[in-house]
Amino acid sequence: MTEAADRRAFGELVRLHSPAARRLALRLLGSPADADDVTQEAFVRLFVYMPAPGVSFSACVHVAVSQCAHGLLAK
Repeated sequence: MTEAADRRAFGELVRLHSPAARRLALRLLGSPADADDVTQEAFVRLFVYMPAPGVSFSACVHVAVSQCAHGLLAK
């Protein structure tokens, strides 16, 4: 796959998974603004550290959002 195709594919994954990711972040944090920030940070992490083929992307989103939210709460 080309880099442009990779970006388009990742954009599609973000489009599909961002509503659930934001709902999780909102449940964990209670603040819509913080939920938006954590959701964005989680997808940036997933873009940089793309899961291996065969690994559930939705599970990776859940873990990334949870870790980002807990990191924010720890501050």
